[in-house]
Amino acid sequence: MRKFLSLAVAAAAVMAVTPAHAAGPEKISLEEANQGLERDHPDYIKCKTERAKGSLAKRIERCMTNREWEEARLKGRSGARSIVDSTRQGFMEGPEG
Repeated sequence: MRKFLSLAVAAAAVMAVTPAHAAGPEKISLEEANQGLERDHPDYIKCKTERAKGSLAKRIERCMTNREWEEARLKGRSGARSIVDSTRQGFMEGPEG
């Protein structure tokens, strides 16, 4: 119980000292974020619209940097490759005998 109270007091002290603007990043427009960057720069932000799962009409806009899009692409590709490779095991081996 004493440990819980200590944590609660410490959390309250941190919240009292932390300024309100430190809660999250400052919001700026996409144009301001990309100002001075080439379209192929790793920090250039691109937004893509995707269909929401389970809906034909609903769309979701996802914004990430070129670097983050590339990481997502490679992660998806490696996941798909591992599934294909795991299903091939045993298939490529010939009949024993």
